Amino acid sequence: MNNIICDSVGILLKSVNYEYDLAKKHNKVEFEDEFKIVKVQQDLAEFQISRKLVVDLQVAYTLNIVAGLQVYAQEGIDLTKHINDEFIEKNKDDLSKSVIVFISSLITQITGSFNGIPVITTPKLTLK
Repeated sequence: MNNIICDSVGILLKSVNYEYDLAKKHNKVEFEDEFKIVKVQQDLAEFQISRKLVVDLQVAYTLNIVAGLQVYAQEGIDLTKHINDEFIEKNKDDLSKSVIVFISSLITQITGSFNGIPVITTPKLTLK
């Protein structure tokens, strides 16, 4: 992957949706990550990475954070010839690790602010 994509990336916060509900007391935490190709050009590829968190502990809420990732081609490389579903499936963890850290940090801050119990989850990416 390093031979086609530069080390520098762009990370954009696209949306945060926090829906609070009365506690149902099911004592569960569920989450889902999604990795989606937005567009691929010769020198730039854009992806969307989202994490949806459903919590029902002392309080109940759903939190969905969507971030964008931009990667840039190494000089002389055409990303349209390299970036496809097979490439993404093989490299999605490496591609998204900085975004997942960013999203996880936001989740910790948001959940800590609203209910006092910071929720920390591990990545579980699926390609959409």
